[in-house]
Amino acid sequence: MTDNAFDFVFSKDSIVELPEKSSIFADLFRVTKRDGWIIVSDWFRSDAPYTDEMRKWATTGDETYEMDSLSSATAYVSQVGFVDVELDDRNDWFQKFAKDDYERLKGPQNLDARLTPH
Repeated sequence: MTDNAFDFVFSKDSIVELPEKSSIFADLFRVTKRDGWIIVSDWFRSDAPYTDEMRKWATTGDETYEMDSLSSATAYVSQVGFVDVELDDRNDWFQKFAKDDYERLKGPQNLDARLTPH
């Protein structure tokens, strides 16, 4: 891919799958024009290490996830040369969304009563 080729680069939910992330940010910087923008929307975690439960979830199954912390991602993009880095931690929003989604999936409270034959 040509250096300085894009005014705008967008990545959505793909960096989480890469075990080594610094090189992807270097490539994003390389292909983005000097006055261009990148927007990355991805899964990140807090600076705390994975719990045993989270490590099991992230490494079990067909897909594995290597969530990095927001502070690490900020360091990567700054180290490769990006300036004016802004972060939007959406954890609080997502936590509420996931809880609401869970409640919707549970369905009506009296579903069992309606399914029981009379």
